[in-house]
Amino acid sequence: MAKGLIWATAEDLARNRGRVLSLYRQILWSINSPKLPLTFAARLAKKAEVRAIFLLASEETSLHNIEDLIDTAEYSLSLLRKEALTIMAVVEENYRSMEAKYLLVHMNTLE
Repeated sequence: MAKGLIWATAEDLARNRGRVLSLYRQILWSINSPKLPLTFAARLAKKAEVRAIFLLASEETSLHNIEDLIDTAEYSLSLLRKEALTIMAVVEENYRSMEAKYLLVHMNTLE
């Protein structure tokens, strides 16, 4: 439970530090994932945006705003992971359909 009623105390900030660092690392790791179809420049730009957001958010002292920022980071991370899984499912489906077409064409040429 938070010690401060409205404003975060040093203890509140210390308690959230590990959670925030973990979210920060996970978001950067997800952006850097090869499963996302981003160019190198786009990856660098997105990572710079994440760094700027976390840098500005680090100055926040309102308990409610801190909790909202953490919830937003968790939601963003879930969207990144969902996007990566969706892309991989589409790629796998396309690969299977191409493989099936190749087999059909190859079987027709043997006859």
